[in-house]
Amino acid sequence: MPDRRAVLAFLVAPLVAPIGYWLGATALGVVRMMQGQISAPSPTNLVTSLFWVVVVGALPAYAAGLGAGVPLYLALRRTRWLRRAVVLPLGGALGVVTAMLMAPQLRGELFSIPLPPWAGAALGVASAEAFWRLRRGAGGDGRPPGTRASAVP
Repeated sequence: MPDRRAVLAFLVAPLVAPIGYWLGATALGVVRMMQGQISAPSPTNLVTSLFWVVVVGALPAYAAGLGAGVPLYLALRRTRWLRRAVVLPLGGALGVVTAMLMAPQLRGELFSIPLPPWAGAALGVASAEAFWRLRRGAGGDGRPPGTRASAVP
């Protein structure tokens, strides 16, 4: 029987990558706007850009999460190496590989999507952290929020 929290984590965590990309691009746009390089976008343009970034970014994010993340998760769980200190660097490495594989396809005549390997790593780590938190539960360690581990087992 599949772990329901893990299934939820695999369904939700990949969306962190395109949303994180949009947040970073928007923050860069705010800096450029404050420097007078560009004008302020309308709220409609912000929502439209979020929609398209999620539409375009969800496919590679889910492909990486399901294609490589599920086998890695199962292997780590089987070998009892399923720890945050292992999951986060693997998420970063998976983000770098995904960015490098996507690089040739992200440059075109109509539009280009800059995604350097360091940004792929950051998005991979953010998705891995979201996966970890969703899989572990509200307290991050399987306990409800506000509870503490007992000193006595």
